[in-house]
Amino acid sequence: MSAWRRVALELHFLLSILILSGLITSCAPVLVGPTELNSSLVMGRVVITNKHSGRGTLLPLGTIDQGIEIEVESWDGSQSFKATTQDQGYFFIANIPSNTYYVSAVVVERRGGDRFETSRLGVRGLTFTPVPGKIGIAGTLLVEVSEQGTLSARESREDEEAKTYFLKKHGGSSWASREFVSVGTRPIVDTRFAQTDLPSRVSIPFQRRGPVLIVQTTLNDRVSGSFIVDTGASGTMISRTMAGRLGIDLGKKHPTVLVQTPGGMITVPLIVLESVDVGGMKVRDLTVGVHDVFPDPTLTGLLGLNFFNYFDVHIDNAKGLLVLEGKGGSTPQMGPQIAEEKAMRRVDSKQVVRPGLKADKPEWKVGYEWRYAWKGPTGSGTLTREIVRDDSFESVPSYVVRTGRNESFYAKDMLSSLAIMSRGRLVSKNSPPYQVYSWPLEVGKEWRNTYTRENVEEKSSQNLDFRMVVTGVEQVTVPAGSFEAFKIEVYLISGGNLLMEYWYSPKAKWNVKSRTYLQASVREEELISYKVD
Repeated sequence: MSAWRRVALELHFLLSILILSGLITSCAPVLVGPTELNSSLVMGRVVITNKHSGRGTLLPLGTIDQGIEIEVESWDGSQSFKATTQDQGYFFIANIPSNTYYVSAVVVERRGGDRFETSRLGVRGLTFTPVPGKIGIAGTLLVEVSEQGTLSARESREDEEAKTYFLKKHGGSSWASREFVSVGTRPIVDTRFAQTDLPSRVSIPFQRRGPVLIVQTTLNDRVSGSFIVDTGASGTMISRTMAGRLGIDLGKKHPTVLVQTPGGMITVPLIVLESVDVGGMKVRDLTVGVHDVFPDPTLTGLLGLNFFNYFDVHIDNAKGLLVLEGKGGSTPQMGPQIAEEKAMRRVDSKQVVRPGLKADKPEWKVGYEWRYAWKGPTGSGTLTREIVRDDSFESVPSYVVRTGRNESFYAKDMLSSLAIMSRGRLVSKNSPPYQVYSWPLEVGKEWRNTYTRENVEEKSSQNLDFRMVVTGVEQVTVPAGSFEAFKIEVYLISGGNLLMEYWYSPKAKWNVKSRTYLQASVREEELISYKVD
């Protein structure tokens, strides 16, 4: 070995010892260099703000930006990557293959005593497509957990700040000479035309069916259908039939979102459409859910706020026109999100403090009936739940509760949810049964629901895992009256996010109020009348 080689090795060894011992520190984490001339580097930024200090979250209070693990998936489900944020929340993925990706989750790990605790938040954001041979800036994802424990996210563009950060931290890397490009969400205008060639204002005739407005909408520049206008819905939906007409294979793996339906919670696949066009106003790369929202087969979808947010919207009822005016240069935020004003809705209630309060399992009878007012992203209305008969499901003695066309089976021993049937056909079943309550109810009681929901008609299944907590007893006022009610909160085990809360009243023998928090919407129900002994 030459003398210079020996000196180099000794210096390298000494430098390593000094770094490990903390006597000197490296300036920045090492950035893996390009493996090919056309290799792509993508950088983005994630910042988490946690305001929730109650049950259901392991996150520290305040702002978190460093050491967050970022999970990235391709939209076709074929590829996934992980990265860890540096200071200010920046992350880098080097030599990423060509595809379209999105951030699917963020993970925070912290020490709790003598062990590490992990909190995983499922998000849908920062959709991007790498550009060969360049440094792509995906954008900034700002994740917030509200005081109520509700998860929301929004995106922003800070490209110049990102470029400055890169050159300061990694200006000496082999990537530094490459061009920076924005690879995140595209502008709302169709980029094949100059912005001046697009209409700045359009008036689109609509049809009215009762309170519902319907407009013709073109997807991916080739397939048209009738869409409901719903500026109160956070997300946009298309029917399964429309997805088939577009050639979308729903049998492949797709990102999903939980959605509340009259038949219970379901998982809805998410896809990205190349374009959604209403009267010449076009949004590109729009995330939509695929679900048959309406029984009318002539309705092929619903337009929500992730489309309308990028226009000034006016409805001229006298002329039957939907008027859209471009906001000029704003960029869409990908994926359905909960509006903050919905997430912050207040319950008309006050805490009841009386030690030792318990609620035993009620005895239901045929003929009991509960009527509820509901409101959600698709509108509002009323529904009735009535115990219509005693029966059994797979040899388990059950009450049968009818809601519209659906019949839900509840086990008599614990009132756990067994299955749903419609017109004599099995729609779904839970294995093991979903335990809505754990009797007797008392403040502080917790239980866990880990089960599989088999969607028989759709020939699919979902593995679900929830944590249930009785958090208090409150005096709740709804249209049916004032009730002393046990409040139950439902948290997703994965991430610890608050999914649902409901208030059970021993007097009414069922829930008097419920609220479901989803990525796409917030749904509420309130009791307006009931008939029990």
